[in-house]
Amino acid sequence: MKIEILYFAGCLGIDSAKSVVESAIKDLGVEVELVIRPMKDEREARENGFLGSPTVLIDGQDVEPNKRYEKFIWGPRTYRTQGEEKLTPPKSWVTTGILKAQRNRDHLSATLYEMWEDLLGRKGLRNQPY
Repeated sequence: MKIEILYFAGCLGIDSAKSVVESAIKDLGVEVELVIRPMKDEREARENGFLGSPTVLIDGQDVEPNKRYEKFIWGPRTYRTQGEEKLTPPKSWVTTGILKAQRNRDHLSATLYEMWEDLLGRKGLRNQPY
């Protein structure tokens, strides 16, 4: 599995995005290729699915459910959770993205994934950072 954090120079959310992603990886105990990659220009950003800085992709898929943006944005990105704007995606989104990718890749038990989704829903954590 490949997780990419795309950003541009001066991004205010890059350090916290890296921390959130690394924490989710550690919690799940999965092996991933983590790539933290600066976008040099708008052309490179467009070619790589960049939706603002920072963008977190897991196997090429953006971690934001129900993305507000579908097109390229050369600017800062915010993530809306519980009516608040954050500079990084919540850990729950990253964890869910990893589990989806793992399920797709290794046919992880659907039961485990459903239990995770159910837990997030019951605890009210689906769109909240930990």
